[in-house]
Amino acid sequence: MTEDEAKGFVQPAALRARALLLGARLELRNWPESEVLARMPLAALERKLALVSRTARTLVDLLNAKHALRVEWYIVALIAFDILLVLYGMWRG
Repeated sequence: MTEDEAKGFVQPAALRARALLLGARLELRNWPESEVLARMPLAALERKLALVSRTARTLVDLLNAKHALRVEWYIVALIAFDILLVLYGMWRG
């Protein structure tokens, strides 16, 4: 087992050699997705998945809060309308 494999990397040897030979910064956006995922440490993938999960949960919470706020405003409007009807009934007599 190599040092990279011990750290959790699952990078193929050909990619490591290519990176060393080129000596340049790797442009991951041009790589196929399978190569990018194979090159990432497992811990980094888990962190990214946790971040996506938290982001999705936050979005759902925001949508629920927005919906709840709208329902509360509908209730306030109905109460105000009811008060106006009562006042009108008292005024008319």
